[in-house]
Amino acid sequence: MPTPENELEEYSTKMMEAAHRIQARGTQVPQGTQRTQVGDTLSKVSQECIDVATELKKETQTLTKRYQKGKLFKAVYSALRAESHKTKLNQLNESLKTCKEVMETELLLKICDQDTAIVQKQNQGFRSLEIDVQNLILKIAEGFTRVEQLVSIEAQATRDAIYTHVTSEFKALGIRNISDNQHQRLLKSLKPEEIRERYNSVLPSSDACFERVFASYERVCRQDPEYKAWDEYEQEYNDGSDDEREKARFEEEVDEIDHIWEGFSTWLQSDDKLFWIRGKPGSGKSTLIKFVINSDNTKRLLGSWQPNTKLLSHFFWKIGSEPQNSIKGLLCSLLHDLLLEDVDAINEVLKKFKFSQEKDFYKEWSSNEAEEILLSILDAGAHSTCIFIDGLDEISNKDGYRALLSVVQKLTICQRVKVCVSSRPETELFKRLESIGVQNLRLEDLTKPEMVVYIR
Repeated sequence: MPTPENELEEYSTKMMEAAHRIQARGTQVPQGTQRTQVGDTLSKVSQECIDVATELKKETQTLTKRYQKGKLFKAVYSALRAESHKTKLNQLNESLKTCKEVMETELLLKICDQDTAIVQKQNQGFRSLEIDVQNLILKIAEGFTRVEQLVSIEAQATRDAIYTHVTSEFKALGIRNISDNQHQRLLKSLKPEEIRERYNSVLPSSDACFERVFASYERVCRQDPEYKAWDEYEQEYNDGSDDEREKARFEEEVDEIDHIWEGFSTWLQSDDKLFWIRGKPGSGKSTLIKFVINSDNTKRLLGSWQPNTKLLSHFFWKIGSEPQNSIKGLLCSLLHDLLLEDVDAINEVLKKFKFSQEKDFYKEWSSNEAEEILLSILDAGAHSTCIFIDGLDEISNKDGYRALLSVVQKLTICQRVKVCVSSRPETELFKRLESIGVQNLRLEDLTKPEMVVYIR
């Protein structure tokens, strides 16, 4: 339980702090028009208050130190001397109270009365004052005039500010955690486990017998007739043949392959929207698409069209599961890859499309929902995008070519989006793609010379 001396010590400490604060802030408080020397008086009274409070605190500490545990003799001695200090303590306490009252009076004269404080609050320069001085004027305008009231109010304001800051930080942390969870939840719902199975099963270019086709692509993209990989292949062929006619035919085939690739490389750099790679069953369309997707030259040429172009892909597989041969699988796959590592885009989706917040699994999505979000993001044009879709002919019978081509056309309408598709030359696909004049290449035209060499 605190002793009277403890209470006096605490009181003197608070008065010292209040006087110091008033003395320090006195020069910042706007003065009334009738008060010119009040500031000096207030400073003087504040100093007197500090001096008296300091002496009172020192006197009380002298007594309280002697009440410490283990100092029985000194405690008894202190008790005997307490009476002699009582008079001095009372005098100091009364002096401090007097100083406090004078300081309150001078403070009111300094800041002016409540009505003038209200005027100061409305003054244009009010906002330029430090926040604690603003609070002081505001409280006087509300009728608070006693020093302990003002100090208590400012202390409460400090506590409130700390509480508000800490609370807001915790709320922000909670929002970030919720957002992170929502991000992962959304991405997971868009990507069934088997969605990349077809891509992974496609024969890699390193195992294919398309060396000349691949080398030609690299050479054409680089626009370098002396490209080393091609030169080595050509030398190997020439070394294996002494027939000049075969060498001449080889050169013609090279020119033909280059010409075909030049059409595709030009498309990559142009504003043209759609390209079609067609080929017979088993001709290596998927392997070629996989090679093109992973080639650095593809990304470089797309950069000539639009810098930092994002490259997306999807591989249909008719004998696979529903996500692998459906329009919904295509849309969800593209949407997942488009949102991946793009926090701003994910936040926009969660904010704009409320239904996306409720998705936990792929089966909960509809084609229309995925299409709406995908087209919205693409059409916003935040990124230029090139989409490769392999195996249009492997779409399920349930969805069909017509619906799939409708989706492809919607993709090409979006800003800064171009699409490269591959398929067998199925009659319906051929008619529809030919009718819109889409650029195309036949894979057989690229691989025929290769096959001749292979058979030979």
